[in-house]
Amino acid sequence: GDRLLNAQSLRTVIAIIITLLLLTVALLIDMVFVSTSQKNYIHQKTNDSRTLAISIENILRADQDGHLQRLTHLEESHLKKMAVINDISQSVILGPEGSSLFLINKDNDTILSDILINSAIQSRLSGKSRVHLHGKTWGVFFIRNHYLIVSAPIRIQGSALPAAVSNAINLAPFYSLQRKNQLVILFYTIINIILLVVIGTYAISRAAIRPINSLVKRAEERQEHDNLDFFYPRGRNEFRRLSTSLNRMLDRIEGDKQRLQESLFDLEEANREIKNRQNELIRAEKLASVGRLSAGIAHEIGNPIGIVLGYLEMLGHQDLSEAEKQDYISRCANEIQKINTIIRELLDFSRPSGKEGTETVGVHELIKETMDLLAVQPVMRNINKKFEFNAVCDNIYAPPDKLRQVFVNLILNAADALSTNPSGTGEIVIRSSVVDDNSGKKKMLHIEIADNGVGIQPADLETIFDPFYTTKDPGFGTGLGLYVCYMIIDNLNGSISVDSRQGEGTTFTLDLPLLNSDTNKS
Repeated sequence: GDRLLNAQSLRTVIAIIITLLLLTVALLIDMVFVSTSQKNYIHQKTNDSRTLAISIENILRADQDGHLQRLTHLEESHLKKMAVINDISQSVILGPEGSSLFLINKDNDTILSDILINSAIQSRLSGKSRVHLHGKTWGVFFIRNHYLIVSAPIRIQGSALPAAVSNAINLAPFYSLQRKNQLVILFYTIINIILLVVIGTYAISRAAIRPINSLVKRAEERQEHDNLDFFYPRGRNEFRRLSTSLNRMLDRIEGDKQRLQESLFDLEEANREIKNRQNELIRAEKLASVGRLSAGIAHEIGNPIGIVLGYLEMLGHQDLSEAEKQDYISRCANEIQKINTIIRELLDFSRPSGKEGTETVGVHELIKETMDLLAVQPVMRNINKKFEFNAVCDNIYAPPDKLRQVFVNLILNAADALSTNPSGTGEIVIRSSVVDDNSGKKKMLHIEIADNGVGIQPADLETIFDPFYTTKDPGFGTGLGLYVCYMIIDNLNGSISVDSRQGEGTTFTLDLPLLNSDTNKS
């Protein structure tokens, strides 16, 4: 259906183009014909007028005083008849003494009469014929001159002085005849154009459109690895060359397709390998964090264990009352519960999730849980923790264990920076708010983790997220913590950045897409 519609559209375009071309050619030829006819007519009438002047010269006579004699009735009738035959509207004879005689005056146009007399005077004085046009009237295509004025000097028998005759030929009847002929010309032009358009459209369609439709049909029916053969009975013409070129192009496309599939397969393998390596890096950094937390927890649970051992030793005394025994047992249980809570939090952090899928996570609650996990670490002592949660909505879609790992790394880095603070007064402030993304179309959860530690040197800020880059002493860091944070946040379609000034502190900024981006604090 589309192929047929396109073919019909192409035929219509060809027919319109041929029609416009033929109309243009016909119009130009007609204009040339009309213009040539008008020039020939004017030339003919000029010669006829000069012939009439010769006839007048042979008839006119002068008396003994040199005055123009009156024409006899027969002579005047003969001259008027010749003037009518030559389409002369007005004719004036200027005598040697300056008198004028109107041979014919059909239009009674005084202005034209004056022009004829003046033209005759100039012709008599110069002794030369004069031809010029006067007035305006409607021609065939444009406005044309109304009158042809021909003046010629004549010699009157019996007079030594020259005379002159001026004739005005009305061109309007000739234009009217041309306009009538245009109707006949227009009729035959339309008939010829219709025939030529039909024949031309058929011939061009047979020569061009049919081969194109055949090629399109073969292209639509083509199966993979088939050639787009195009058979045209007139030898090696442009369509056969087109078919050959299309086959070569299809061969190149097929080859490129195979290479693309191979490259795509290689890219998929490389992408899987990269994801596996990223997961291994994340697990490695997580294990490093677990090891560091375990060292802090081992020190932290030493006191509760010592207390429990003391109470157990006291329970071995025989002189204890039943109430004292119950009190010691209860205190032992409380201390063991503290140990259980600390170990449970470490296990929850270190235990890999059963699936890599994401879920809805409340970031505020996750930050608080992370801070509780880290609270028992020695490096967190004497640090003031402050929360400024201003975001109304804090739900995002993310893997909770990976997001918790980000906060563990950032908070521990802040604590390490505060451990070298010469002032000895450390503070970690975690803020949240809702902001627009760069396009202004989505809402983002904006989180800042700020400390008032020693800060980071400007030279280190540009490479701080590079893998294996660390400013810590050997044995105190893997150099993967911030790189893993950057990788996790980037996979969540978020962003992470750092701003630091030496001696004033460091602020890590995270922007994560909200699950409900329409909610914001007013």
